[in-house]
Amino acid sequence: VAVSGTELPLIYDPRTGTNLTDFTPNVTIPKSTPGDHPTRIIASQDTGEAVTVSDHRVLCVWKFNSYACVSVIRGHTDWVEVVAAHPRSNVGFVSAGADSVVRRWHAPTVLYPELYSMKEAFEGHQGSVLAAVIKPEGDFLFTAGDDCCIRGWALDDPLASDNEVGDSSRLVMQGHEGRVTGITIVGHLLISVSWDQCIRAWDCVNGTLIHTIEYAHEGAITGVDSAPEKNIFATVSADGIGYVWDIEHFETCGEIQGHSAEISHIKWNAVHENWVTASEDCTIRMWSEDGSPAMKATLVKRQGLDRAVDVGEDVLIKLDTEGFSALAVEPVQGHVIAGLSDAP
Repeated sequence: VAVSGTELPLIYDPRTGTNLTDFTPNVTIPKSTPGDHPTRIIASQDTGEAVTVSDHRVLCVWKFNSYACVSVIRGHTDWVEVVAAHPRSNVGFVSAGADSVVRRWHAPTVLYPELYSMKEAFEGHQGSVLAAVIKPEGDFLFTAGDDCCIRGWALDDPLASDNEVGDSSRLVMQGHEGRVTGITIVGHLLISVSWDQCIRAWDCVNGTLIHTIEYAHEGAITGVDSAPEKNIFATVSADGIGYVWDIEHFETCGEIQGHSAEISHIKWNAVHENWVTASEDCTIRMWSEDGSPAMKATLVKRQGLDRAVDVGEDVLIKLDTEGFSALAVEPVQGHVIAGLSDAP
């Protein structure tokens, strides 16, 4: 953090010297006057705070936000609906959305997040792309969406031509009769769910349909995620119910019940070994492996925290929002990240 003839301090990445000031929120300093610039700065690594003092004796305390935006990536021409991280790279991901184009992004190193650029673009879908997942080996990408089909794309394909245009998908899996809202991988199987209330399992290698569960829910299926290490996956629906499924027999082995409205998202939290759901009832809830409510006491004990909670108190986060546009789990600490429909 530095001061230099401006009303706000300048912020730099100490590893690279990159100026991050443009990525910080707009701040209005109370009781400041035009032309009043900070002249002194003191920082504390222990608290992550910095204190500036101006010519007019205005003292400001600044707090470092480790989750602040450090890069703005542009390229899509319409809403971005899905982002999928590359399982073997911390500087690569794919994105897709309403412009029907799947884009792959890459940065040379984590030290230069502002240098993300588009590495590949895949075309072939008709309508919005709503779901994406990359195989654990990192060599193949699956996408799905409004056109009711699933497409598979080879990443870094040595057979692809630089001049190749149009549909370059290597696999096309058709069978759903409604928009495909979610896909996930368990072992050698790709699991897909759709508004047609069906769950389908496909071979990840050749795209062959292995199994179909018809009318798995009473409403449109809105999301799916898996716990590959446990050979289970879970689905959620507009009927407000979720089910946990055994991948070997394709039978339910648990039920998620407690939301009072449509469940829009579900994610497996591998750190805490529980399911996380977001619903149109404006709550985020956590569930045990079998779908029963996760207890706060269990999570607190697992994290090694000394905190008093009611033994029977389940995990519920109530937010003042119109709904959730996205849900993710940070893979190192298990933090839950939610996008709100009525917030930027």
